Amino acid sequence: TLKVKTGDFINGTEFINYTLTITGAEFSEIYGWFGDKTIDINNQSIEIDFFEGISENGLVFNNPQLNFYINNAFGVPMGVNFTGVSSSNANGTTANLSGTITDSPQFVRAPSTSQVGNIATSVINIDESNSNMRDLLAISPNQFNIALTAEANYTNDDGSDRNFVTTESNVEVVTEINLPLNVKLTDVSRDFPTGIEGFDFEDADTIKLVLNTINQLPFDGTIDMQFLAADSSVLKEFPDILFFTSAEVPTSGKIEEPTTNSSIVKVHKGEDGGYQELLDASVLNLVMRVTSYNAGEDNFVKIFSDYELIIQVGTEVNVNHEL
Repeated sequence: TLKVKTGDFINGTEFINYTLTITGAEFSEIYGWFGDKTIDINNQSIEIDFFEGISENGLVFNNPQLNFYINNAFGVPMGVNFTGVSSSNANGTTANLSGTITDSPQFVRAPSTSQVGNIATSVINIDESNSNMRDLLAISPNQFNIALTAEANYTNDDGSDRNFVTTESNVEVVTEINLPLNVKLTDVSRDFPTGIEGFDFEDADTIKLVLNTINQLPFDGTIDMQFLAADSSVLKEFPDILFFTSAEVPTSGKIEEPTTNSSIVKVHKGEDGGYQELLDASVLNLVMRVTSYNAGEDNFVKIFSDYELIIQVGTEVNVNHEL
């Protein structure tokens, strides 16, 4: 309280200066206007093993989804930018998210000043209707990179609504990748190597490698059989061997009866017979190439959990003995 006695006066050049020092201050709640700054709210990488060994390009999912569940306990509405979302694969190929989802920030709700201590949840769905999600998965990624930034007070730029923060305030981002097993495959390849060092049939004239398959999947498949040296160079290759075929897919979408197929690869002595290369090889590599049923007609097929593909590999050896 400043008291001015009768007869005293204060002129315009006088002032009072207070210096206040606060140390060890703590807060429980702060209210005010926090401005429109850009802040980092999530930066993570998600490892994906699903595509391991699958060739880049050729695998298309029908309406894959990337969903974000954002729980905001700050009294600050936000606009989240998704331009920092991308996928990458083992070959170093990167695909960046684009589409209407990245054209403008996506609104994230916030509790009001009468809801201190509560959480406002926002769900943001990214699919083929608002993005290029198919492109991000088409490269057979082994990693999703998610770097999200947010604009504080998005749609609240006039400051008419007060902001608040408490010691318990935080933003939690839960990311969900949804890959429906409704797919289209076009010449998708994958390697299946196995060691064969020490393989030897000294007296054999011809070796027949027999491949039997029982297939319930809606896929057609061929293989390239390769004999590889220790340095992975190809010593001998038998290309385009029919491996398995798809049954007709009924209107219900589910195949009940599997198809069977048998293929024989003859390896024999002599020029270009593959016998010596088989003896010299360290690895037998099967390069499988798969195309889904009617993929050329832009048809998607469903994959059911009880589908089976049974592969049986055997050998027949012709041996001549002189008596």
